[in-house]
Amino acid sequence: MPLLILWAQVCGLAYDLRLQDTLWMPSPTSLTALGRIARAIELRELRTGIRPAADLFKAKQGARLLQVCQEAGQWRWEIVLNGETLVFLSRPPRLRWLRRHFTLLCGPRTWHPSRIPYKEIELLIPLSWRVQAPEDSSWQANRPWLEEFALPLLALRPSVGRLCGLQVQLRYLTTGEARYRAVALVWQRHADLPFDEVGALVRLRRLPPALRQRFTQLIGRPTHAYALRIQDYYPASFPEAYHWFYLLCHGRELPLPAKLADSPRTPCFSLPPGRIE
Repeated sequence: MPLLILWAQVCGLAYDLRLQDTLWMPSPTSLTALGRIARAIELRELRTGIRPAADLFKAKQGARLLQVCQEAGQWRWEIVLNGETLVFLSRPPRLRWLRRHFTLLCGPRTWHPSRIPYKEIELLIPLSWRVQAPEDSSWQANRPWLEEFALPLLALRPSVGRLCGLQVQLRYLTTGEARYRAVALVWQRHADLPFDEVGALVRLRRLPPALRQRFTQLIGRPTHAYALRIQDYYPASFPEAYHWFYLLCHGRELPLPAKLADSPRTPCFSLPPGRIE
């Protein structure tokens, strides 16, 4: 994917990955860095066209960069100072500069540029009742994952608590295939804790050959799972997370999260075909 596509943002929308494909998130040093290139990118106040005072970018002024996005070929910068939001426009900054001073967040529709572009995905395969999704009873279909993979993995990576699930890290390619990279056991440490804990990630290629083979075989079986993360986007609910899993398993094009349709009813699908990387 061309890098310029990563710049696609619209200020008229909410500053949220539910409605945008990418976001440039400022860091504590972003405003100071902007001050150093303000003249080079012709930064000017929206209404008056006046250049900002140099003092605006000094830490002692207490100014804060609220957001930045692209708007009609220009870049729009919103800076909060003394409770007032100041809006500036400029020419596009260099991509290298943006990557140095901002954090780029990518939504479900974006692809990491590579020989074969890919998405970073994390799935959760529930193996028992989970306090975060008490209405979900379809985890019982994952008994093969529990008996043939999770319990043997537990023998290698013992822990304390109730085993709740298996987290799977993969790269989903534009070809519809997957490269499975790592797994982690998910625990509820104590019955009174209202959340799970994720153990350390284990690279699949470092597991014993027999255990890797079991994982590869289980990929082709019907599995109940849901997406914990797609790129830098985290689903807001269990039904939404389950629907992302459905789309991935069927090779469907992913929409903006705000335009996601109703969830499918069938509880289990085979994971995207692929291999361990």
